[in-house]
Amino acid sequence: SFRLADLTLKKIVLFLFRYAIVLSISRIAMQEGFYPPSRVTTQYLADSGSLPSVLSRYEKVTPISNSSVPIGVHSLQYKNPRNTKYAALQFHHGFGASSLSWLPILPSLTDRLGARVGVAHDAPGFGLTDRPNADTVEGLMQYRTHNSVEIGLSLLQKANTKCRW
Repeated sequence: SFRLADLTLKKIVLFLFRYAIVLSISRIAMQEGFYPPSRVTTQYLADSGSLPSVLSRYEKVTPISNSSVPIGVHSLQYKNPRNTKYAALQFHHGFGASSLSWLPILPSLTDRLGARVGVAHDAPGFGLTDRPNADTVEGLMQYRTHNSVEIGLSLLQKANTKCRW
């Protein structure tokens, strides 16, 4: 009787294992085939108040040059409430980083250096800034360093700073 019970237990475990595999495969097939995962956009995060920081902003920005097209840009913006000697500071991240790299130090550095506004933005294709289509000339041009500088200048202008360029 011990072997009969052992054999039955093996059959039950094997049945449950096969059932779990078949169920998992069918769920994956149904999910991908009929209910593809939703793609959360930065605009959705901004509209729902779910950006990563209270300093976070997301807005369509047209870089300063005449040939540029608007792009959705995520930035951190901190306004210093005290008297200041500089109009603004612009922080730019390095390769592989994002504006959130500046989050721990942006307010204190802006205060210590005496700037009215501190702005850090994500370069195109990094962080939460839009990723332009590199298959078009207009999209590819938005990945230039010059375009990132123009985005920074545009954000500084929108932050109501009176900077001299």
